[in-house]
Amino acid sequence: MILATILSLDYDKLNPIGRYDKLKTEAKCELTPVVDFAYAENLGEIILLTLYTIDFILKEEGEATYNFYILGDLSVKNLIEKSFNIQLEYKSFMNHLILIDEAKLTYRFTCAKKFLISDDSIKQLRLNSWGHEYIKEYDLLNTYADESAALRDTFTRYFRDNKETYFSIMNRLLTTIDPDNSFAIQALNEKIDIKLLS
Repeated sequence: MILATILSLDYDKLNPIGRYDKLKTEAKCELTPVVDFAYAENLGEIILLTLYTIDFILKEEGEATYNFYILGDLSVKNLIEKSFNIQLEYKSFMNHLILIDEAKLTYRFTCAKKFLISDDSIKQLRLNSWGHEYIKEYDLLNTYADESAALRDTFTRYFRDNKETYFSIMNRLLTTIDPDNSFAIQALNEKIDIKLLS
């Protein structure tokens, strides 16, 4: 059913917000995570807010002007789980994330070769302008005010607790990515649960 939707010309004419709305409707019965989480049906919107929050805190706490990528889908899952003290079912989380990606609300792709990451199933991702527009159009920061605050507070604390590592990674990501730098970035990312790339 979803494949038929994606392959239709009508779907192709939709902007990313319209695509995501259509995909959510088509896939609703398949997307409910097996988890005691108040917003399980709207996990996609929580994922969008998580991507937004990571970028926001990197700019606020890390004074970043660059739009860093997040290394690995599990970085996003880790922040949600830390923020709400839950354990998300991996498959359900990934189903929601893949729909968001398919709708083109994010940049999400296999990690750039220059980072020398041996597992080519690992992605790098971040919110794109359509993802930001979706958050604005559906007023997610107010609709999920408590959840947004939990995500923000959790990542702010985590960033401050790992400030030296984050600043080291961000500085390295803004320089030439040669093999020595790639391995140094990998070593730094091993120290944290919410990892970064450029």
